[in-house]
Amino acid sequence: MPVKTIAFWNLLGSILVLTCLSFLKCTPVSTPETPPLSSSFTSSIMLTAADSLLLDSIGIIIKGENPKPNLDAFIGRLKKRLPEQHPVLAEAIYKRGILDYRSSNYYKTISFYTDAVWRYEKNNSPADFNTICKLYRNISLNYYFVEGYLDSVYYYADLGLQKMNEYPDSLIDDNIRIGLYQWAGLASREMGDLAASGNFLKMGVDLCKQGRSGYKICGPTTMNYAWTLWDQNQLDSAMHYSLLAEQFFLDQIAGLNAWDSTYIADIYNNRSEILTLSKDHQAAIQAQHNSLIINQKIRPNSRFVAMNYNNIGYAYVHEQKLDSAESYLMRSMQINQALKDTFLLAQNLENLADVCLYKGRHFQALEFLDQAINFYFPNPKNLPTIAALYKYEMILPMSQRARTLYTLHQNDSQSYPLERVLKAYEQVDSLVSALQFSVRSEQSKVLAVEKLKPVYEDLIGICEMGWRTRKDTVLLAKAFRYLERSKALVLRERQQNAQLAAMINQERFQQRERQFIGDINRLNLKLQKGQLTKTESHQLLDQIQRKELSLKSYRDSLYQNAPKYKGYLSDTDIEISKKIRQSLTEKQIVLDYFVGDHAVFVGTLTAEGLGIQKLPVSPEQLADRVTQFRSAINISGTSMNLSLPERLAQDSVYRTNGLWLYKQLIEPLAIPASISRLTIIPDGILAFLPFSALLTQQQDLPEAYASYAYLVKDKVINHQFSLAIWYDNLQRTYPPNKGILAIAPTQTTGKSLSHSGKKPINFSSLRYNQEEIKPLDNNYGAKTLTGREASREMFEQLSGDYQILHFAGHAYADLENAYHSFLAFDIDHSSVVSDELFLLDQLEKLPLKANMVVLSACQTADGDLAKGEGVISLSRAATLAGAKSVVSSLWLVNQQSKVGLFQDFYAYLAQGLPKDEALQLAQLNYMQQEINNPHPYYWAGLINMGDSEPVALSKPSLWAKLFSRN
Repeated sequence: MPVKTIAFWNLLGSILVLTCLSFLKCTPVSTPETPPLSSSFTSSIMLTAADSLLLDSIGIIIKGENPKPNLDAFIGRLKKRLPEQHPVLAEAIYKRGILDYRSSNYYKTISFYTDAVWRYEKNNSPADFNTICKLYRNISLNYYFVEGYLDSVYYYADLGLQKMNEYPDSLIDDNIRIGLYQWAGLASREMGDLAASGNFLKMGVDLCKQGRSGYKICGPTTMNYAWTLWDQNQLDSAMHYSLLAEQFFLDQIAGLNAWDSTYIADIYNNRSEILTLSKDHQAAIQAQHNSLIINQKIRPNSRFVAMNYNNIGYAYVHEQKLDSAESYLMRSMQINQALKDTFLLAQNLENLADVCLYKGRHFQALEFLDQAINFYFPNPKNLPTIAALYKYEMILPMSQRARTLYTLHQNDSQSYPLERVLKAYEQVDSLVSALQFSVRSEQSKVLAVEKLKPVYEDLIGICEMGWRTRKDTVLLAKAFRYLERSKALVLRERQQNAQLAAMINQERFQQRERQFIGDINRLNLKLQKGQLTKTESHQLLDQIQRKELSLKSYRDSLYQNAPKYKGYLSDTDIEISKKIRQSLTEKQIVLDYFVGDHAVFVGTLTAEGLGIQKLPVSPEQLADRVTQFRSAINISGTSMNLSLPERLAQDSVYRTNGLWLYKQLIEPLAIPASISRLTIIPDGILAFLPFSALLTQQQDLPEAYASYAYLVKDKVINHQFSLAIWYDNLQRTYPPNKGILAIAPTQTTGKSLSHSGKKPINFSSLRYNQEEIKPLDNNYGAKTLTGREASREMFEQLSGDYQILHFAGHAYADLENAYHSFLAFDIDHSSVVSDELFLLDQLEKLPLKANMVVLSACQTADGDLAKGEGVISLSRAATLAGAKSVVSSLWLVNQQSKVGLFQDFYAYLAQGLPKDEALQLAQLNYMQQEINNPHPYYWAGLINMGDSEPVALSKPSLWAKLFSRN
């Protein structure tokens, strides 16, 4: 494993230099460059000539001997003579804090700084606001040192940023603002919130690009932004900003000093990490050597040199130059042993274990991994639930240890029984669960799940093998449990929190939860810093475990008065599968897929029991075939200008892949003919696959689409995110709501929209959406919104009152950033088009109580695929908002074909049929009736995700229809 350079010390130094230079001038904060203030900005306390003399006195005291006691006595006299908010008194207290900072007394520094900022704030003078912001930045910086108060680091940086929002940009010192963005970004990253970290650091970098700030703040800020992009696996962007960080330093005409050079070394180290993830190991080794040359000159025998040696060794492991790798890793170990740096020693041992594994020395690898785990964590045999993102460092060697034990088991099952292997994996699983439980932002959780999914692939593979060879039902249950634990965890947690918010005071809940998590983070950081005795380490572990149990107990206690929600946050995997099985009929089967890095598995669930099976297809083959299948559907369905040979070629691709996918994904399960209903829980690339269009037999008649043997002709098909979310839906009931709310925005001409700084999005005119919703009004008394009424404001206002929402219009799925996806409302009549774009995250926040949401628009089930979490789409957003089921589209839908499809769909719903069956029959009808366009492009993209139960839908009386109009 490569090691990041901890560039914090460098960053701190440059900030301190700027801070001290600024405040040792002994002048008021307002400078000649500050624009003149308006009369409303006049200071409430004017500085007199005597005040100026006092300011000079502060400077003299600081430069003289015994500055601390002299300044303390001086401050005592000022407190008797001046009002508490006088700027000279505030200035003196601030300078007193600087003196303590120089002697590394961070607690006292924070005390003086917070006292000073309180006085400046009370004075409320615009002339002081840059000083206030600078103080907030420096308080944030100091909190970084006192036992890892990351919440406080973020809190004070955020206060400074809020202060800046109160004044015109022309008055703001860019260096201070960049510093605040940087500390907010660093704190967010260390707390696991990579999304927030990236946002803050990006704002700082954007200011740097304007050229008004010094390289000493811009270089480190840009480098830290590159680190965050690296953490998010955005490698091209990370490399771009790594190069930009270096450029900020190299552009200095005056040249670089030794301190600046250490930053360059850190930037080379950062670049090496990016190249390693990009699998350009030769370039990564060269970047590490460049860093090493600088570090050996400026900071020899330091942890930075040890990091270089470690990272070069790691890169040589991947180059299969194992002797060179071992040599560099041993050099790193020598330095780390002298420094007693246990964290870096653990990294060395982990990498040496990789060398041993490549050389076939499994026993020695196991010994190295055990030592590494001991360095990461003092007592691995009694692992508490550790809720911290950085514990991912320990998961890797523990996972490798489990894999090594599995290899030894295959060679010697008596000495290394399967139970020992499973126990090793279960330790990893407990840490994975803890990590997913505590990481803060959704994006960070998704990244964590993605990194950890290989652990579940190993677990499922071992259990599947044990079930297949030993028919051990315990292993079967565990396989299913691990399969489910890898899916849609973020989505479920978000839904659970929404349910909690409905039951309790949300602000109170979040505040209490933050307090627990902050305490846990602080304790973990204290443990992470090392330099503790074994007794102290065990005491800290006990405190961490108690705090985590207290947090879990607090959450669980919230359900005591709400029995129907009880158990949401507890581990109920076995209970969930039992409940789902009890809800199934003898005609139903659940197919729960898992697409790993090396294998594809499917779990089956029926009323009779569970099953697990490894499928005869590799993930690479599967991804290639699904892509070909979808491409052939879209090309042959939409390209009317294709020649006959081209059309036939695409039809052949569709038929070949449609049959191949059926034979790999469905046929091996030998589903009895008596089972007529399939519930698909997709994973990975399968989230984009229209299962209904798979072919169950070879088709020899090109383009005879109506006669093809589609899977949907044999089976009713529904989709679910996961068993857990399905289970949650079964527990949730909504009070009776109004019937249908149908929205059809008017768009008379084609439009080109600019959004999120990307190339324009072209939308055709809407010619059929009014026709689509008209039957809902005529037949079922729907409340319809068209024209100016089909606005975002009306949708937000009314959407929570209806059991069915039907949106017929335009949508856009951003495949690079799902949160830029949107539904388009009344863009015809709006003077500001962006006001009528309803973004994905805004849709998530709606308080829906809908049994069904129909998103009859393009690509509403499409989006950014997050490994282990599914597609981040508009459909998923509606689910998060509270919809029990969502009908959506996998691709660009044809406006005209939807009219008949949805008319039939609602007619079958009115007969009391389940949603999935109503959709199946509507699709079959379309195939038979639309002789000109029975192609699967026109019907197979529509899927129902979630609950399939019937909805209460009936034709209103004439009197009711008349009454509803008034």
